[in-house]
Amino acid sequence: MFRDTLSLGSSVALFLLLFAAMLSSAQTTSRVTGVVRDASGALISGAQVTLTDEATKVAFTGETTSAGTYVFDAVKPGTYTVRIAKAGFKTFESNGNVVTIGQPTALTTSLQVGVPTETMVVSGAADLVQTATSGNIGNLVDSVALNTLPIVTSRGRNTLSLVELEPGVTDSGGFNQGGPNVAGGGVHANGARDRAWNYTLDGIDINETSAGGSNFSPLRTNPDMLSEFRVVTSNFTSEYGRNSGAQVEMVTRSGTNDYHGSAYFFYQTPGLNANDPASKEQGFGRPQFIQKIPGFTFGGPIFKNKTFFFTNFQWLRTLTTNLNIQPVYTQQARNGIFRFIDQNSPICNKDPYASNCFNAGFGSDNATVDASGNPLPGVNVVTYDAVANDPEAMGLDPSVQQVVNSAPLPNDFKTGEGLNVAAFDWLAAEHEQQLDYTVRVDHTFNSRHSVFVRWSAGHQNTIGDTANLGLPIFPGTPNVVDTFRTPKNLAVSWRWEIKPTLLNELVVGLNRFGFNFANPDPNFRSNPVFNFFADPICAQNGIACMNVPLQNYVGNARFLTTYQLADNMSYLHGAHAFKWGLNFRYQRHIDQRGNIGVLDAALAVNFDPNVNTVDSGAFKIPDGTVIDQGNDALNLQGYINGLLGRVGSIQQGFVPQDPNTWAPPGTILHADFRMPEYDFYVQDSWRVRPNLVVDLGLRWEIKLSPRVTNANNMLRPDGPIGWGFSSDSLVWKPGQLYRDSYHDLGPSIGFAWDPQNNGKTSVRGNFRIAFDRMNTFALSSAIFQGMPGLSTQVTDQAFGSAHGRLSKLTPEVLTGIFNNYLTCDGCTPTGLRQPPPFSNNSNTVVSPNWRPPQTYMWSLGIQRELPYKIVWETNYLGRRAVHLFGAYDANQAKIRENGFLDAFKTVAGGDDSPLMDQLLASIVPDGITGSEWLHDLNDKSSPFFDSSNPYGIYFAKGAVAGLAANAQQDQLPITSGLGSTFFYSYPQFSGSFPGSPGGFVVLDSSDFSTYHALQTQVRRSFSNGFTFQASYVWSKSMDTRSFDPTFTTVATASSPFGASSTPFDLDHRKANYAPSDFDRTHSFQSIWVYELPFGHGKRWGQGWNGFLDRALGGWEIGGFAIIQSGRPTTVFSNNNDYTLSSVVRTVANCDQCSPDMFKIHRNPDGLLSYVTQDQKDKFSTPGPGEFSNVGRNFFRLAGYKNLSMSIGKKTRITERQQLELRLEIQNLTNSVHYDEPGSNRYNNGDFGIVDPATVVGDGRGLTSDPRKMQLSAKYSF
Repeated sequence: MFRDTLSLGSSVALFLLLFAAMLSSAQTTSRVTGVVRDASGALISGAQVTLTDEATKVAFTGETTSAGTYVFDAVKPGTYTVRIAKAGFKTFESNGNVVTIGQPTALTTSLQVGVPTETMVVSGAADLVQTATSGNIGNLVDSVALNTLPIVTSRGRNTLSLVELEPGVTDSGGFNQGGPNVAGGGVHANGARDRAWNYTLDGIDINETSAGGSNFSPLRTNPDMLSEFRVVTSNFTSEYGRNSGAQVEMVTRSGTNDYHGSAYFFYQTPGLNANDPASKEQGFGRPQFIQKIPGFTFGGPIFKNKTFFFTNFQWLRTLTTNLNIQPVYTQQARNGIFRFIDQNSPICNKDPYASNCFNAGFGSDNATVDASGNPLPGVNVVTYDAVANDPEAMGLDPSVQQVVNSAPLPNDFKTGEGLNVAAFDWLAAEHEQQLDYTVRVDHTFNSRHSVFVRWSAGHQNTIGDTANLGLPIFPGTPNVVDTFRTPKNLAVSWRWEIKPTLLNELVVGLNRFGFNFANPDPNFRSNPVFNFFADPICAQNGIACMNVPLQNYVGNARFLTTYQLADNMSYLHGAHAFKWGLNFRYQRHIDQRGNIGVLDAALAVNFDPNVNTVDSGAFKIPDGTVIDQGNDALNLQGYINGLLGRVGSIQQGFVPQDPNTWAPPGTILHADFRMPEYDFYVQDSWRVRPNLVVDLGLRWEIKLSPRVTNANNMLRPDGPIGWGFSSDSLVWKPGQLYRDSYHDLGPSIGFAWDPQNNGKTSVRGNFRIAFDRMNTFALSSAIFQGMPGLSTQVTDQAFGSAHGRLSKLTPEVLTGIFNNYLTCDGCTPTGLRQPPPFSNNSNTVVSPNWRPPQTYMWSLGIQRELPYKIVWETNYLGRRAVHLFGAYDANQAKIRENGFLDAFKTVAGGDDSPLMDQLLASIVPDGITGSEWLHDLNDKSSPFFDSSNPYGIYFAKGAVAGLAANAQQDQLPITSGLGSTFFYSYPQFSGSFPGSPGGFVVLDSSDFSTYHALQTQVRRSFSNGFTFQASYVWSKSMDTRSFDPTFTTVATASSPFGASSTPFDLDHRKANYAPSDFDRTHSFQSIWVYELPFGHGKRWGQGWNGFLDRALGGWEIGGFAIIQSGRPTTVFSNNNDYTLSSVVRTVANCDQCSPDMFKIHRNPDGLLSYVTQDQKDKFSTPGPGEFSNVGRNFFRLAGYKNLSMSIGKKTRITERQQLELRLEIQNLTNSVHYDEPGSNRYNNGDFGIVDPATVVGDGRGLTSDPRKMQLSAKYSF
């Protein structure tokens, strides 16, 4: 079951020795190829070809074959001279030929009759269209674009943001937003998944292995360290693999024969930026954000023509201030004196107090305090003394008092209820501290042997990480979370020319990333164990819970390592250029988690009054004639429990020490697993005729399931799992999570045809099958930490139910409590491998039939060289993906095969159902059947009417699945004799409907997608100070799910962050097949860089004096523009409308509606909205068991546009030195992009509202940043 990975590695090593060297899919280099003819067009064999790097003078030699072709493989990007000599002909020499990564440079050469001592010199003779390869559709981002296009990002200068300017690449949100209103990474290439990206630097993996994509790489690449990068978005030839989406190949700069360097500084400050629309609408100023990025580069020769070095160091410091609003007790409340509005207050007789006479903060309609916390006129206050009314006379708990009194007094009485709880507002600072550096050394031994070594590392530390709620609670207290990131990356390459037609290249490397979400308090293990999270005030009026300033949680860390070996070989024989190769990636994922399931390794104690109940008589709680019972009396119970230290729940997560013993309390969960991947390929670029190349390739990818060193550290269910199966007695046993994948063969077939045989036109077609991998975060976060028997989560309420106090919760008492759960019969780790037959817990498993996603992609296109070095290109691209990584909840309530849907409809029609009578028999009142009872629950004239009964609510709404889920929660199938699996297939994981419906999530590979696109673009490589690229894409992407289950596995209810990708009906999963979340029918993207033609070396002003040249010369502008149509969205039914599925709300019907119905306008109330009231009235809820008449992603949101620019001025200091000043502006026009509305449920008051403050308040976001500017200065020599 558990094969030895080392044995497999030994076999692979033997295979490597037997088959010598093979070409890697990790591209560090490129190819130079060409055809040599004479004046009559006849092919010339035996011509001597020399390729010389113009920067380092390193040269390679070869000769043409019998087919007149030559190939130089493993060529570093740069500018080269090609020299061709043959007796009887003049020598041909072409300089200035730019070789770029991952795309062959082709030259079509005609030799003239003469003698070799005569030389014919041309400049830049390489073909501008691609005549040497059939696939690899994409574009190059060269050093000019890298250093000129505006990159105004937070926390760095993220070069990967520029991939969104490539045709076919879409962001579910806006530029560099990553889809804030969707689940997943948000950035997609030609219909591929969000995680289907592969980022490499010098041929070595720099992916975030656990959750790739998202324009994110642990190693923060910046424009000054890179030479260039290429984005290949579709139809890769067989040397590319690992993913099906896009390949981003980056190359670091190298040293040359001259010393070059720079020192730079980039700066952002709020004074340069526009205000956020939501903040502006609410009257808030611009948030404080200051970013400083200093750095330098230096490179040159160690030994000229032999050894070269390059270094780049970059630091980053940011300061972001955030308004930190922390609820605190008022002074009287800290002393145990609680105040409430007297129900006999004169103000209680007036609107709006008449029906809302309870404590409310300043600014509320029914406020009881002014801005300083004083009771308003007309508010009479009654007090309650918790100490005096304590029946046990134990007084205020000293531990709680120490924490409560350490907090500042409130200064904000808008938050909280004013009299007892208000807020302390203050500005807290988040600091970002980064260092990233790269050192590279290149050495050429001779024309046959060369090597390079590149090491990149650094740290990116977020001190007070706001994304993880890490700001300190109060001034002077420790941060709650500091996040530490430590990337390291190594690349070593050896190029060996065995003979002119046989070449070997070895690349080995390491990619390592540490991600530590740390509790920065060095004394965290001795901090208070209690919290106020169960206080009733937390759930009222959107008030946050009070926080304990000293946190005791343990923290989480993950460490990702990929060892990579790629050995390559290329062989030129006649008209064939053969490649074959391998790429081995040995991936290791280590998790050190303080989070154990939903609990922590640290002890947590709350004061829940639902557990440790407050007896109204014993505690002398005032009745409804004195204080409000709906809010104030409930809050009072929480206040009493909190300040008296009356314990509610005691919770802690535990992990095993061995299969029979639990580890001591506080032990973290340690997961350590490996995921080896072994890729092989072979390819022949066959020049059938001088103007026709046929690519024939095959790639074999082996992806193994996770490996562990101890079989007891990886468990899986022992029986069938998934929809269509059921069991309440599964046992988790050692075994593989899913099958190894040995059969993934991906052919690559294509052609490149030059119909005019002059290198000016290329017609290309390609077909490829590609595969994707499983991200490791889904396994570490959802699978390994939840395996029954590998962790347990203890929640004790017996101590609290017996009215226990915090002061009595001694270590000895705690030990006794936990022993009751950890040392009882069947409570050992092995014993808990079989969960009890019913619980409200949840769990995630992997389908044993999971297999790597498979994508079929095809392309047909044409390229044509136009005047002025412009290339026009049009491609048709198609994709069909199957076995896509997905997830579903196998505990969707069953309503069809068990007859429940028919029974529900029968009762709804007024008739009696024996099945419904049987199901409800144990809870209905005497003298009435279950069928009759359901009717009477909604009949106000009936003595059985109960508006709070959930069964009646769901029955009235036709929510058959909702009623089934509630019945399951109440175990009615068991008490009625229908069986434990009548509704839920796995009742041991019943979840908690509706907050956490279902509970048995299965990761599978059953989703699918299609994509079709017509892409056209024109581009001009940088020449004479000008480059541009402009593209238009007309496309349609459809799928059943739009993101890999990574941070979100199964989205529930009606969340716009992925619920539409959860199967609506497991009996009909194709119901989800609809436009993808990221589908944008029309997309225009363009970039440009233009050096104004004035000054030294330019068209005008070459003779200017020094002053004029420095003042008026050296100006350049760059920028990009994006215009895209809107992406789709789904409208759901009402809050309790689970009429089809118990996992997600039912998608709404919409009668006589069109996809483009959403138009932004102002409602009569002044708010921006997509829909009018008349349009809202068109929505309705489908009937029981029915699906929507419009379905998923029917409606289109607003379009998107972005114009960003940079303005730079280069001033010559000397001939070798210059100073560059630059202003970069993102979102120049300050355009606002409205995306998801405040709510996507048609009966919600915020449905369709896109007003910025409303959207942000509802937890969504605008998908455009306000205008941001960045200033920079750079000295270069």
